[in-house]
Amino acid sequence: MYSKSFLFVLVGFFCFSCSNSVLEIEEPSDQNALEGYWINGEFADSIYTCQRADSLLKNQYCFGFEADGVFVENKNAGWCGTPPIYYERYTGEWSLTDSIVHISVPYWGGMSDYTWKIVEVNNDQLLYLIVETKYEHADE
Repeated sequence: MYSKSFLFVLVGFFCFSCSNSVLEIEEPSDQNALEGYWINGEFADSIYTCQRADSLLKNQYCFGFEADGVFVENKNAGWCGTPPIYYERYTGEWSLTDSIVHISVPYWGGMSDYTWKIVEVNNDQLLYLIVETKYEHADE
């Protein structure tokens, strides 16, 4: 009798503890929600979180979605990631379709293309998933 009760409780525990957790995607109503500058990026559980700012910072990674599809990204000025890291501002373009952002922006060695899925965007923060990143090296 004891073993059947224990088995029943154990099976019930596993059934309820293995439920699927679904990530709720909040669709931005328009691209104006993304427009602005984003700093202090953090990564946890496959999601990047950035804080809204009034402008880009000079000595750290940050980016901005500007009006008319202009994307600006402050990132490494060269291939070396060992401190001290030197940053440069690169200008590219972006577009939003539903909750998918397509970004094309130069980097020190050529061109980069990003595809991000917006999880949430509001007046204070941006949460996104990286769907795809491609780097195309320039021929010298």
